Amino acid sequence: MKNQSIRSHHLVIILAIVMTIVTGLLLIGLNKTTEKEIVKEYNKEQLHSVKDFSSNIETYINTRVEVVDLLSSLLAFRKYDSKFIKTEINHFYENEKGNFVTKLSLYDKTGTIIYSSSKDIIGHKLAESEIFRWAKNPENKGKQFISSPIKVPKVKGDSIPHIHFVIAVPIYNVADINDKMDSSQKFSGVVTETVDFDKLLQTLISNHQSDKVKEYLWVMEKNGTLLFHADHPEMAFANVQQRNESCMNCHISFQHIETMRLKKEGNIEYQLKNRPLKLASYTTLDYKNISWTLVLNMPSEQVAGFIDENLFRSYLLLGMIALTFFTISFFIYRGFKLRVRAEEETKQLREKSILKEKIEESEKRYRNLVESSPDAIAVHCGGILVYANEASAKLVGAFKPEDLIGKPALDILHPDYHEQTKKRIEQVLRTKQPSDLAEEKFIRLDGKVIDVDVIAIPTTYNNKDAVQVIVRDITNRKRAEKEIRVKENRMRMIVEGTPYLFFYTQNSDGRVTYISPSVEKITGHSVDEWINQSSWFVTDNKINEYAKERTHANLRGEFSQKPILLEIEHIDKHPILLEVYENPIIENDTVVGLQGVAHDITERKHAEEELRTRKAYLSAIIENQPGLLWLKDTKSRFLAVNQAFAAACGRQTPMDVIGKTDLDVWPREQAEKYRADDAQVMQSAKSVSIEELVYSNGEAKWFETFKTPVKDASGRIMGTTGYAHDITERIRANVELIKAKEKAEESDKLKSEFLAQISHEIRTPLNAIVGNVEYLGEVFDDNMDSDSRNCFEGINLASKRIIRTVDLVLNVAELQTSGYKPYLSSINLDSEVLQKLFHEHQLSAKQKGLEFVYNCKVNDWNTIADNYSVTQIFANLIDNAIKYTKKGKVEIQLDKNANNKIMVEIKDTGVGVSKEFLPKLFDPFLQEDTGYTRSYDGSGLGLTLVKNYCKINNATIEVESEKNVGSTFRVTFNN
Repeated sequence: MKNQSIRSHHLVIILAIVMTIVTGLLLIGLNKTTEKEIVKEYNKEQLHSVKDFSSNIETYINTRVEVVDLLSSLLAFRKYDSKFIKTEINHFYENEKGNFVTKLSLYDKTGTIIYSSSKDIIGHKLAESEIFRWAKNPENKGKQFISSPIKVPKVKGDSIPHIHFVIAVPIYNVADINDKMDSSQKFSGVVTETVDFDKLLQTLISNHQSDKVKEYLWVMEKNGTLLFHADHPEMAFANVQQRNESCMNCHISFQHIETMRLKKEGNIEYQLKNRPLKLASYTTLDYKNISWTLVLNMPSEQVAGFIDENLFRSYLLLGMIALTFFTISFFIYRGFKLRVRAEEETKQLREKSILKEKIEESEKRYRNLVESSPDAIAVHCGGILVYANEASAKLVGAFKPEDLIGKPALDILHPDYHEQTKKRIEQVLRTKQPSDLAEEKFIRLDGKVIDVDVIAIPTTYNNKDAVQVIVRDITNRKRAEKEIRVKENRMRMIVEGTPYLFFYTQNSDGRVTYISPSVEKITGHSVDEWINQSSWFVTDNKINEYAKERTHANLRGEFSQKPILLEIEHIDKHPILLEVYENPIIENDTVVGLQGVAHDITERKHAEEELRTRKAYLSAIIENQPGLLWLKDTKSRFLAVNQAFAAACGRQTPMDVIGKTDLDVWPREQAEKYRADDAQVMQSAKSVSIEELVYSNGEAKWFETFKTPVKDASGRIMGTTGYAHDITERIRANVELIKAKEKAEESDKLKSEFLAQISHEIRTPLNAIVGNVEYLGEVFDDNMDSDSRNCFEGINLASKRIIRTVDLVLNVAELQTSGYKPYLSSINLDSEVLQKLFHEHQLSAKQKGLEFVYNCKVNDWNTIADNYSVTQIFANLIDNAIKYTKKGKVEIQLDKNANNKIMVEIKDTGVGVSKEFLPKLFDPFLQEDTGYTRSYDGSGLGLTLVKNYCKINNATIEVESEKNVGSTFRVTFNN
């Protein structure tokens, strides 16, 4: 047995020696290849470590994003409840500040921070910040934003920069309480959460199982900005892309930086100046809008040391195998590795358990928040309600939430909204995005219909897609909104819609802080010119000194309800009188400013002054009227009379008549007649004129009485007014006037006959004179100079003018004495009249440089008329058009009117006729310009003849004229 044991020991020794030698040879032979494999495995392990660390950061950020997103969903329902906002933000902050949260803030839709857990930033306006501009973009509704890390001011005594980043989620709800049933959401603000990036990284690093992370980790943005560097913390916020002198002191090349920025993950080697080779493993954290590169880089000498250390341990292990047994050492080593792995797994399980507890705690807080929420929150899966909070049961009239579980979600929805709700659910489940806020109607279990706001959010239930809905009863709000809209519209009309007054506020220094837009209409000065100024553009009027004293007294607390009169200067430099009423703005029993309304009373003051003047004028007119004036109400009671009326009915003064009726001042029969006349006037609502015999003060007189109804602004009859004057003498004079008229007509006829005889007597010798002058001109033509020719032409023109005047006088006389006998026949107005006249007048128009046009627009130009008188009508009209037009155009147009009647228009661009002279245009011997200074010759008989010739031919003549623009004479034939 002993020998056998010795042999066994020898065998073991020999075996151990052989195994040691073989192992040594293998170790020496495989040293170099093992070194490469170790480096490869080291890179693999290092890449795994940095990816694991990146995953931890992403898990944390994702949790924070979900928390902020939930907070924004709840705040979307509480736009007008500032108390709720304050409570919820504080509650969230107290629960979450242990999770590296340093600040929670809420912006309104203008970019102003309206609430924050950090009190010193409330009220800041950040409308131009990157976060707010991103949130305001409608394309980012339902999304989350993570800002680039922000450098925080250094703490005193700390040389290392601190870094935070911000998570932002936009809030969308009904933008304005004036909006009616609008299913779309509108941007109303943004909620942000600020995270301490330094503390987060330090905590995650300290909890990580790899020591390499603690010593060699650095984090870089895609643009090259360093956010964290474990062994060089002072480099935070330095940008390696700048490649400045400081960078070039260490770096030989930046190729490794570009590789890390362009590739998502990998391993790379790079060399720094006077430094050993670096082995780096990197990965990219892409989440939402951030992209960070996490790098672990270890000096190659440490890896080589690790390799040498492993080789040393191998030789040591070889010695141990020689002393003990290789196989026993192998199993011990293997057991050690298993124990280490078990410890690592235990540590990982412990960290996961801690994370799970935090998640469960967070979920518990969220559940408590949902359960205590005053808004109804429910979840339905496959159209069936699977969860409802207490507010849901209260909303629909159920005793407890369990009464709703298992019911179809559409059962409580009004049928009118079924289709749009189904589409919204499909969209939420398909897009995984919250729905827009919608206004709908629910049917409570008691049958009552209520108005609600609804928003749907995608969620899961038992690993199935589900929809969470948040519902708020807005029945009272809808009613209140309607009332508010009415009040707001009323106030807006008062404040901004009144063009004759404006509202304003002033601070304690008297400077304007607000003024309504109507101020620009009143003063001409814009709102911007008024804001922050106290001078009010006042004039040097003395009333402004008193106004200034009153304002200062109001600011001192010495109030008065009396208006202040203030004169200011309009932007057009004319004065404006304002009537100002001011009231104090009091805070904490202290006057901090004034609010007031200013009314432009400039026109009112002018009107009052004018009214006083008019009343004086009217009183003077009434009292100085020789006739009787009165005003009665609908009961025929006298409201006003003049002194003449009082005297006519036997009273001393008008006050003796006012308040009495006709029965009180006139004989009964006469009074009854007056009352009947008044009733007829009020019933017909028309004025009447009466000539009647009245007995006044015992004397019979003829009076002409005018009575007319008096109406208010709405047209309602308020009474009657009248005027009566004595026409006894006029009645007598009328008789004499009729006799005189008959004599005048006879005289006028004799005058016309006389003129005709005289014209004949003048025309005969005048023709002889004209003929002799023409003869003498021809005889002496060759021997005459220019002055002589001008003299003969003057005689010729003057003679023709006299002959034309004589012809006109003869024609007028012929018409007035009924001596003209027309011959009515069918004539062609185009060829027989107008074309001939057009050719006759072309030369005179050309001599004046006028455009002379004739247009015939009809084919049927025949009418029944007297050829001579029709020719005279248009000859006179064309002659006048050319004579009174200095430049421009004369146009003759033959056409038919809307009644298919033949119509001729003579248009010119001449001097025209004033509106005042148009009614006298056809009177004989009248011209607008009269006397020796008139611009044009003529007797004033041409248009008189035209008018009379039109009557003979059953034609009407119309005139349209504007002074210095031109005239249009239109002759319409009615045959």
